[in-house]
Amino acid sequence: MINGFLQFLKKQKLAIRLAEEDLLFLLEPLHTFQATLPVARWFVRHSSVSPQIRIETFLSRSGNSLPPSFAVKIALNYEKQPPCYPVRHLSESVSLKQPLSATKRNEYRFLLTELVEKDWPMLSLDDLFQTLDWNLDMRLWAAELEHLGHEAAEYQGFLKFDIDWLNTTQQQLSFLPPEPLTYASELSEKAQSNLSEIFFRLFFKKKLLIYDWPAVICNAEGQISWLDFSCEEYSDEKLQRFAWDYLHEHRFPQTPEEHHVKRALNLLKIYCPKIDLSILAEEINSVLLPEYKITDKKWEEQTLSDLKRLGVNSEINKNYEETDPQSVLYLLDSKRHPKASGHQKVSFYYWGPLILAAGILYYFF
Repeated sequence: MINGFLQFLKKQKLAIRLAEEDLLFLLEPLHTFQATLPVARWFVRHSSVSPQIRIETFLSRSGNSLPPSFAVKIALNYEKQPPCYPVRHLSESVSLKQPLSATKRNEYRFLLTELVEKDWPMLSLDDLFQTLDWNLDMRLWAAELEHLGHEAAEYQGFLKFDIDWLNTTQQQLSFLPPEPLTYASELSEKAQSNLSEIFFRLFFKKKLLIYDWPAVICNAEGQISWLDFSCEEYSDEKLQRFAWDYLHEHRFPQTPEEHHVKRALNLLKIYCPKIDLSILAEEINSVLLPEYKITDKKWEEQTLSDLKRLGVNSEINKNYEETDPQSVLYLLDSKRHPKASGHQKVSFYYWGPLILAAGILYYFF
């Protein structure tokens, strides 16, 4: 009972904080916070700024990236536009994230458990807890970024960067930008193309799903990379089929894993408005040798080149000889089989000596 009362006070504190930012409308649809709303409404400070800007300002004040990634998850869950993360220009070793304390982690665990039970049954509680665990130690998060970089390093549109392990500690995540970079959610058309292509190649070829990212980093050439996201997990053929059906038929998700895929695809549509995702997914999922596209060669030409290298004549003679219809007219004759040599009677010179020999043997023996 004491733990329940303490949890209520923490929720009330959060509700008052959002009321002061005129963001109480975020909690009104949630059954989890209904009991905190009457008191919180006394602390509302009305603002003339649009709700979207209020949310973006509130998230930009947070030193931890956990609220932005959760904000993306919640907005997509309600079919809303995620908040636009403030643009940042990165030119040197930077610290983007700060860890959660053990106390904050426990508070989030209690709160998330209640939210999943009452308001978000389509979300996976285990995945939410995993995100909390990653944010406890920035070295764990750095290891996840290195793993993602290893999986996507073969793609030309991927932006490679190194973790600054000398300055990365439990309290701080640092990386070394190879060049001046931009951390934003609005991308150029080239960056949109690279983001969508790498996402589908990781998903269909490597069975790796990235979702709930508040922004991505990119350079002037349009190469992109993820620097923050809610979670990454391995998919299977069942989830790949669901993604295919959702892009083409808007199939409704049934499991938490399918909800992850749906949110990731919806977020990809927001980031890449100029890319036809259904066509791109079909191209990537059907290409057997993706390296042909990387080397900018047509697969037909590459196949012919390989056949010639192996000594196989791949040329096709297109000078066909026409056949006179009268010369094949006999094929329509239904009596041609009995007239064939195999069905004709054998001559006297073949069966006459046989009868004579049989008579001689019968007479003498």
